Amino acid sequence: MTLWLVGMMGAGKTTVGQLAADALDKKFFDTDQEIARRMGCSVAQLWGELGEGAFRDVERATIARLADSDAVVSAGGGAPVDPSNRAKISLSGRCVWLKADPAILSERLEGGEDRPLLLGHDSREEALRQVLSDRAAFYEDVADHEIETDSVDPAAVAAEIVRWWST
Repeated sequence: MTLWLVGMMGAGKTTVGQLAADALDKKFFDTDQEIARRMGCSVAQLWGELGEGAFRDVERATIARLADSDAVVSAGGGAPVDPSNRAKISLSGRCVWLKADPAILSERLEGGEDRPLLLGHDSREEALRQVLSDRAAFYEDVADHEIETDSVDPAAVAAEIVRWWST
């Protein structure tokens, strides 16, 4: 059974996911890292050269492939928007939504120029607020559990996930 982590960019999915995977003695996959590895370029480069549609097609195939893994998987921030991704996530395991306030996300993402959805906005925080507004219902729909990560240490978040997963 797959343990899925969903949430916004900067919520801690990769860091927390790796810690939880280590504690649960499971493999860890980050869908964006898997896509970059398979495509031989960064997500930003793939997005820039082929567009969001092509990226989402590769993301959908990656999620379908990882759905059968006994692993912890950090899904890309926009993955749950796609109905087939939500179905794969729901049917293949359990899912945790890592929640964070857009102001905190903005601080965490400072200096990160590899986030295509944030390019071309005057305010990173406002862009994140809008993206979260657009995605929150999808995160809520697919999540079996929610954890606020604003001021919580990643190790503590991972420990909470492990406790929840083990019940």
